[in-house]
Amino acid sequence: LGQITGTVTLKGKPLTSGTIVFENRKQGIAVRAGLDEAGQYHIRAHNRDGLPPGTYRVAVSSMLISTGEPLLITERPKQPPPRTGPEIPAKYQKTTTSGLLAKIEEGENVMNFALE
Repeated sequence: LGQITGTVTLKGKPLTSGTIVFENRKQGIAVRAGLDEAGQYHIRAHNRDGLPPGTYRVAVSSMLISTGEPLLITERPKQPPPRTGPEIPAKYQKTTTSGLLAKIEEGENVMNFALE
């Protein structure tokens, strides 16, 4: 597997919230990771670190991923919570339009993405 870490910046500043997605349709893989307050992420797939080697399309969105804890039906909000933080340009929010690619190899992979 390739272990993937990195930082996402927007206009030169760390993107302090959001989600990064790595997708390889040929292998049937799509994995998401949250960004921390420093714009950093760490990819985990199915309780293990990393992804199989290959080329992945990448997207970054302002959507936050859940903590993985199930919500009771009565806890679901009627409306999505308001977004906070910088607005990510629409082109980066889909793997088909972002233009961001990551070539993952076995071992450590540092993948930094600078969004404009």
